[in-house]
Amino acid sequence: KDLNLIQSLYANNDWRNNEKVLRITKAIAARQNLIKPFLPLIDSKGYVANFNLINIEQINELATKNIVEDLYQEGAILMEKSIKSDFKLARQAYQLFEKIEQYKPDFKDLHELKSNALRQGQSHVLVNFANHSFDLLPNNITRMFLENLNIKNDSKWVTYHFDKNFNENADYKLQISLGELVVSPERINDTYHHFTQEVLDGFSYKLDAKGNVMKDSSGNDIKIPKYKKIFASIREVNQIKEAIAEIQIQLIDNQTGTLLERKPIKETSSFANYAVMYTGDKRALPENWSCKIGGYVQPFPSDLILIDQLLADVGNKARSSIERMQDQM
Repeated sequence: KDLNLIQSLYANNDWRNNEKVLRITKAIAARQNLIKPFLPLIDSKGYVANFNLINIEQINELATKNIVEDLYQEGAILMEKSIKSDFKLARQAYQLFEKIEQYKPDFKDLHELKSNALRQGQSHVLVNFANHSFDLLPNNITRMFLENLNIKNDSKWVTYHFDKNFNENADYKLQISLGELVVSPERINDTYHHFTQEVLDGFSYKLDAKGNVMKDSSGNDIKIPKYKKIFASIREVNQIKEAIAEIQIQLIDNQTGTLLERKPIKETSSFANYAVMYTGDKRALPENWSCKIGGYVQPFPSDLILIDQLLADVGNKARSSIERMQDQM
């Protein structure tokens, strides 16, 4: 059954079918290897069992030859088409040449073809950054953003360029526009809460008309509790300062001007501090305030610190979006 299937696969000469042949011969070899350790098999009457073992090496050799030649031809056709129409076809050819390496690494001029396919399949992307924010920003905002964006040329197929003079040679343009970057004023909300409480503050003795300490029915001195008012104040502080940035990333086909993808990104970097402090006698405070006490008023971060944090977050999001766009480049 397997041999008949192999013959039918040979009839349609395609490298994918020949790979199926190799899988079939692997299964044949596994079955034959189960038998070989017991050969020859002879029964008690001297009869020798006959097994027609298949020489799979010949089949594998022919299948491998067919695979390699077919992949080579298909890759060469893709390379030719790539020159005339789409450089991405060279990437498909590269994958075929890599597959040939699995079978015959030294086949013909394989290494040269693979190098040509790698070079021919490259796409070049010009990265432009435009600052459209009208707020007063550091002069080096472009450099700060690009440092946080940290686009690396570590892709096999995509190379990024930051020199505007490369525009004519670019396959794609990655337009990154800063639409808004604002830093809010420092806001501090101070709220005061005042509390009064009466607490036990010793006692005095109850005296009779003659000034003697009176006794209760058990003979104990009668004591009169003394109370005093205590006071406490709570200072509740909310501090907040924010920096907000909105950017837009556009992937454009540089040859046709077609917009391939647009990705808006909005990010906020915040400084927030909450503190509850008290003065006076803590015993005057209700339990729901006593448990909140903690923290202190902190100095606000500078605009530059917030912007730096913000650009780091925006850069991470932008880089992730650009990496997803690479499928179209």
